[in-house]
Amino acid sequence: RAGREDFAAAAGAAARHLIGAAMRPDAPSAWVTSATIDSEADAALLLSMFPHGHIVHALRHPDAVVQSLATTACGDGRYATRPDGYRVWLQATTALVNFAQAYGSGRVTRIVTSQIHSDPDAVIASCLTPLRLKFDAACRRPLSDVIDDTAAPVGDEPTRRAAVDLYDRLAGTDPSHHEPGDVDHVARIWSNHHASTANRCTADGDVHDRYRLLVQLATPKGVTVAVISKGDPTLVDVPGRHCSHLPQDYSGAYLGHHPADSADAVDAITAAVREGVRYLVIPAASSWWLDHYPSVAEFLSTNARVTAHHESIATTYELPIEAPHV
Repeated sequence: RAGREDFAAAAGAAARHLIGAAMRPDAPSAWVTSATIDSEADAALLLSMFPHGHIVHALRHPDAVVQSLATTACGDGRYATRPDGYRVWLQATTALVNFAQAYGSGRVTRIVTSQIHSDPDAVIASCLTPLRLKFDAACRRPLSDVIDDTAAPVGDEPTRRAAVDLYDRLAGTDPSHHEPGDVDHVARIWSNHHASTANRCTADGDVHDRYRLLVQLATPKGVTVAVISKGDPTLVDVPGRHCSHLPQDYSGAYLGHHPADSADAVDAITAAVREGVRYLVIPAASSWWLDHYPSVAEFLSTNARVTAHHESIATTYELPIEAPHV
């Protein structure tokens, strides 16, 4: 049976195909939608659907959010009380903060909605730039009805104080500061939200099933993947991915030996990029590469993006579209 990550990837591919087909030939290649994200897993699933997607976190003052929730309470009663409303705000905001720490500001942009009143053009531009879309004055029109986020609160319950403290901290962050993402946070999200699936796969001690699962979670279906290995066929046996050994010979088989030095190791990776490889997997047994070939660690830190990490399984990287000069 297909897991939810495979389903998300398939749904995203279908959506991209259907929407792309409906667009005018002169339409931009990017499109925008809105979604409510309640957990890091929600964001991870969205990026499974849209591997090159970008999340904009619109940070509203919790008082304004709770007032909105009070007037549009859900039928299930989740927002029946003010503490519940602040709790919902804390949960969703903390999830997006954790996700941004994991995947970096290259995948997540945070805007403060109160800034829309003072400099709407700058706020809009910060959202459009990651999508490579140009600013147009018409973009201001949907903002005309944005409510003021400075309404006076009523009450000072602990959940409100916690929410306002988090808002003040985030709102005071320099928006031009770019974070690269953190491997440990990626590992924590993967462990927290996929542990039950991974545990089922390893109930019989099959570490290869666990390895395959991580690679599937960290890479889009159908993508070309290079795996640093000693020719172990199980490491390139990942359903739905086109995996090959690295380093390899002209036929694609394992070369038979490791690179002579750091320069040869980086050359092997850049050659794979030129051949269309989009992801690199370093199994735990091959993690010594990063210490033995310092230039590889530097190259990946500068040019690639970690998509998953588990110290006993593997680390996966999204490689650049074109091989950079090194």
